[in-house]
Amino acid sequence: MRIVSLLGGLLTLAACAPEAAGPTPNQRGAALFAPVATALGSSIALDLKTRNPSGFQDYIQQNGFKDEAGFIQNVATEVLSRYGDALSVSAAMEAELKAGKWDDAWNRKKMDKALAALSAKKMSLPQACQYAVKNVQSDAWKGGLPLEFVARMLEAQLTMPAH
Repeated sequence: MRIVSLLGGLLTLAACAPEAAGPTPNQRGAALFAPVATALGSSIALDLKTRNPSGFQDYIQQNGFKDEAGFIQNVATEVLSRYGDALSVSAAMEAELKAGKWDDAWNRKKMDKALAALSAKKMSLPQACQYAVKNVQSDAWKGGLPLEFVARMLEAQLTMPAH
């Protein structure tokens, strides 16, 4: 009888257990911005290869990357991790961004304001941010999700401790 009661209680608890929660805002942001972070890694790799092909290959080998793709993935992972909070999005914001509802003028204004503040504070940008800004300024990333990505990175950089 006790075993039946115990089993009944366990089944009741299992039935009342909360459903698994959906992705966190940081997970949503990481998934949403992953293609842009990968594109950033690709642009960094291309620039490094162009400037010093043998040096880039040496760097790949010395740092334990299997190949260029490993380097690119590492850059993307590091950027998404470092700026995770800044890139986080709610489910509603994720839906809007996926639907192409971004405000390029506002994001450009945020980016320019952050760059001006960083310059006024004489703060140097990490290399990944420098490449991201370069992509926007060269019009490779004119707007949309890439511009949103860069604006969020730069705003976050303002609050991060200097290295």
